[in-house]
Amino acid sequence: MLPQRKACTGSRARIVLSSQSFATWPLRQFSRAGRAVTPCSIGRSLVGHVFALVLGLLLGLPYHAHGSTTPLMGATAQRGGATNVVWTPSAQASVDITLTGSTLATGKFVELWMYLPSRAPFTQTTPVEPPDAPSLKVEMLGRSANLSLQWTGWRRLVIPVSVMKVTSGSYNVSNKLRLSRDGNFASDFIINYCGGSVATQVTGIGLEDEDLLDHIDLSLPGMAAVNSAVQTALGSSGAARATAVGQAKTALAAYFRQNFTTRWPMGTGKTTEADVLVNGTFTYVGNTYTYPFINGEVGAIDWNFNPTLQPEHTGADTYEWGYSMHRFGHWDTLTTAYNSNTPSKENYAAFWAGNLRSWIAQESVPAINDESNTSGWRGLDTGLRLSKSWPASFFAFSQSTASVSDADIILFLKSIVEHGNYLSGHLYGPGNHFILAMCGLVTQGGVFPELKDAWRAAKSSAMRAG
Repeated sequence: MLPQRKACTGSRARIVLSSQSFATWPLRQFSRAGRAVTPCSIGRSLVGHVFALVLGLLLGLPYHAHGSTTPLMGATAQRGGATNVVWTPSAQASVDITLTGSTLATGKFVELWMYLPSRAPFTQTTPVEPPDAPSLKVEMLGRSANLSLQWTGWRRLVIPVSVMKVTSGSYNVSNKLRLSRDGNFASDFIINYCGGSVATQVTGIGLEDEDLLDHIDLSLPGMAAVNSAVQTALGSSGAARATAVGQAKTALAAYFRQNFTTRWPMGTGKTTEADVLVNGTFTYVGNTYTYPFINGEVGAIDWNFNPTLQPEHTGADTYEWGYSMHRFGHWDTLTTAYNSNTPSKENYAAFWAGNLRSWIAQESVPAINDESNTSGWRGLDTGLRLSKSWPASFFAFSQSTASVSDADIILFLKSIVEHGNYLSGHLYGPGNHFILAMCGLVTQGGVFPELKDAWRAAKSSAMRAG
């Protein structure tokens, strides 16, 4: 059975966040000239960003978000083909993991799976300090980094070796990864983890199908078919369970094929730029470059290739090209062109789907902050795409049954969950990176009420900032 939902109570005011009331929140609360104006899309103005920040900070008040956050599928399943290890941080200060696969001297990523039954709870240590939650310290290659425990269920953790290497001096290059508690853990907070390996390349999404289903609020109207399949899966094993999970995914994709464009009506636009774009030609920061498609798949490009950094480029070198690509402003062009309902609309949808698949395949979300110039997960860029281009385009292109498959819809939803996990788990100092991260999280909670943990993600980020 699903756990009963309980409303939080407190002596202070309460914010009641209803999934149904927020289903059309951007349209009902903020609209201009027939298009949605969310807190982060008011012309990307300072007013919009400040509004999002204030709303995010308000989420620190007691509130109720629909749906239990307890993962349904449980912690007993294995991930990555490895044995499930149970760790109680309050009783054991640290664990050492022997890494398999490549060596840290030649590998580029460390990968392991970790399961949390809930987000690590916040506590107020002093009246003047913001609330804080216990976390983990990740240690290897002479450097340590913080791993925030602000997610629920299973998650693949990808740690870039380049971020962890010291730049000078000597250190022990043993294939060891140490996880240590940082803060005070409750005695009943238990962590499960699987595997621990070094790889030269990590691809794809860091959630499995069952992990996505754990994030869906099955109590919402319209989720009956998804809920029925999930309940069947919970009572099954082996092939029968896999079949039921497949049925749940099919029903979930059908749910999101409904016309939800009122959540983010983008309007129509000229198709001239979109017609150039679908040939692989991008224009950013005053430069134009045509990407070849990978294996002939429309929209599938090499996201790590920056044409301005190549020897044959005659203009100025700039990392802004990569930043702009990862913000996905070109998806706005595709979306408004698609909405114009021209004979070429399926070309735009096919390009969008190829863009989505290739980006997710190449840009696995890191478990720790990666603000390097070549990262697709800088906080500012991640917040920007989550606060506009990604949700706006999804609600348009999910209507395309000819070019956007059910698998594409499931892949997109998994990535949206990963976006929320990443932004809520990384503390940015005061400034535009924090504001835009909050923009993304507040937008995720507002336009994806089906993700039962989305508002909690925004709340945890606001609380950590004080």
